[in-house]
Amino acid sequence: MRKILKKIHLYLALVLCLPLILQGLSGAILVFDHEISRRFSFSDHEFSSQNIRPIGEIISAAKDKTPEGFKANFIKIDEAATVRFSKKVDEKNVNLEVALDPASLEILLVRNPQDDPLNTIKRFHTNLLIQGPLGRDFIGYYGFAMLFMAISGLVIWFPKKGMRSKEMFRRILTFKLSSTGKKLHRDLHASIGAWASIFILISSFSGIYLSFPQSTGNFIATIFYGKNFVAANSIKAEPLAADLKVEALKIDEAIEIAKNVLGQNLEFVSSSIPAKPDQPFRINFAEKNHQDGAPFTTAFIDPWSKKIIEKREPNNYSLSESIISWQSPLHEGRGLGLIWSVIVFLVGFLPLFFSITGIAMWWLKKGKK
Repeated sequence: MRKILKKIHLYLALVLCLPLILQGLSGAILVFDHEISRRFSFSDHEFSSQNIRPIGEIISAAKDKTPEGFKANFIKIDEAATVRFSKKVDEKNVNLEVALDPASLEILLVRNPQDDPLNTIKRFHTNLLIQGPLGRDFIGYYGFAMLFMAISGLVIWFPKKGMRSKEMFRRILTFKLSSTGKKLHRDLHASIGAWASIFILISSFSGIYLSFPQSTGNFIATIFYGKNFVAANSIKAEPLAADLKVEALKIDEAIEIAKNVLGQNLEFVSSSIPAKPDQPFRINFAEKNHQDGAPFTTAFIDPWSKKIIEKREPNNYSLSESIISWQSPLHEGRGLGLIWSVIVFLVGFLPLFFSITGIAMWWLKKGKK
């Protein structure tokens, strides 16, 4: 059994080492994408957390800087307010982002998101720059490959029967820098893999979830006898009122309706803005002590009936819902403070490390033969 696993482990690593290296390194960069963007975009601007203007005013100020025909579809406030606009041109969506100070409404940046290098890295990491679901599916398969590599590596390196416990753990978890050649690479490959295995498993599984959220979420719900979230794009508003010339909700009115139900102490984080009659507002809120990246409190609001269609409150989640809601923060290195961010950042370099030590072992063994 070990010999078969070893062969599969080896040849899978040889075939996929370059894609997995690129995935790991791009993921490491994205752990600190917010800090990088802040450093290069708004480093000279002093933001005030006081006197944040109404969301409708922020969107209106941003729209004044866009060409005719562009419609707002998303807004996020995180120091700067970023409003995303889109427009159909030759059957293709053209996007613009406008960043501004949410208190003074000073315009800080107007750009096509495609021109942002971090956006390109993110698209590569999530879908290999391939339009449609195919690219995301490939990333999910990489996640399965990494998951298999981690589990098979543990099985391959697990000590044989008859070893004492002390000797067993020493063999798995330690290495000697005084070693040379194949033994040094083998010991480094095994011990670092053992120490990092739990983080690799978390990163791989959460990456699979982000590629296949509904099927993976259903799997988690089945394992823990709970339930999965309904896909956000399947939550629809009732546009019948639109035919009766009923005026749709403004975004500030939708936020106030959500706060009246969920709690006035919540702070606005982001919202999608309906582009079609059957689309609801999807508004994310955070509590005042909210850890950056942790799951948000979310309300889906019908702009016609002016009612909450669905609400998601992390404090009321079942076990399965909590596990599902944490997959994205865990993968992105957010929600658990700086230490977790650093760990996820370092995990991004592991495919490179394992490729170097693994190929070195294979090459040195081949050379001896």
